Amino acid sequence: MTSRQSARAVLLALIVGSFVSSVWRPAAAAGVGPNLTGLPTYPNLKSGATLGNPHACTFYSGSSMDSFNAVVAWYRAHLPGQTPAMTKNVYGGTQADFGMHAGTQVVVFTSPSVKNAGTSLVLNKGCPKASS
Repeated sequence: MTSRQSARAVLLALIVGSFVSSVWRPAAAAGVGPNLTGLPTYPNLKSGATLGNPHACTFYSGSSMDSFNAVVAWYRAHLPGQTPAMTKNVYGGTQADFGMHAGTQVVVFTSPSVKNAGTSLVLNKGCPKASS
């Protein structure tokens, strides 16, 4: 798989994850599924789900009504030594990419074009890292 194909696969997973976290509204008791990536889970999620195989490429997608800055600050505190790359994303919002090493990535982003989307996040473990 070329790096361009890998980047497309990661982008597709981000889009699918964003859709799942912004549209899917399970019952309150089951609103936040388990995070099987081994990466820290933001504590105030309104929804979350693992996508993929925990023994291979796994994404955890979630959303929170907390501010982008609050979620990024929490990840800065829980990912010591990691400084996110701040960019604009395909949704017209802001994105913080804690790309730690190949196959491990935490991306926090906003989607202003999606009403009441809040702040979304994708945790990536074992998948090709998205390239800018």
